[in-house]
Amino acid sequence: MTGWSSRRRMLGWLAAALSAPLVLTACGADTAGAQTGVDEQRIVIGVHGPKSGPAAALTEGAMAGFRLYIDRLNRNGGIAGRTVEIVQADDQYTVSGGAAAARQLADKVFLAYNIIGADPAIGALPEFERRGVPYMSVALPMALAQDSDVAFVLPTPLEMLAEAVPSFIQGKLDPQRQAKVAVMWENQDIMRDMRDHFAKAADEADL
Repeated sequence: MTGWSSRRRMLGWLAAALSAPLVLTACGADTAGAQTGVDEQRIVIGVHGPKSGPAAALTEGAMAGFRLYIDRLNRNGGIAGRTVEIVQADDQYTVSGGAAAARQLADKVFLAYNIIGADPAIGALPEFERRGVPYMSVALPMALAQDSDVAFVLPTPLEMLAEAVPSFIQGKLDPQRQAKVAVMWENQDIMRDMRDHFAKAADEADL
């Protein structure tokens, strides 16, 4: 699910989650557990990424930035007066690890977020679909997202990144000498797209 329709669906999920406890309160019902990961005081967001293994370092900066944003959000009143809490799970940057992380998070959170990696996102998506948990990802293959009722893919500015790298390389090369530049990429859809953007930008820069 992509584009405006996915954004509208995400807003609908959030509106339903925030209104459910209020409706139940008006009816005199106990609001605890009325909506998974949401009550009158808090909204729980699950985040999965590699916390162990060789890819663990990839998430340190992204996770620190995410926590800084949530801290700022909470200092300014949270969302609809509710504090946002983060629950993190280790996906080991693998398909099976993503599935395990999703199972760990799905019964605790209102919303799940994949901070990095297509493989763990591929493993996690079926688990979140089974439980109806809204799922945001930066790396889920678009073909899977389009067929999902819970997936919401956050766009990555690949064109900007791809254009920046050839410009950086061009600035480092001696124009009087020929040089070969090696480019390595991860064998995933999102990285193959970036490779293609890079190749186009490199041609335009006469590299």
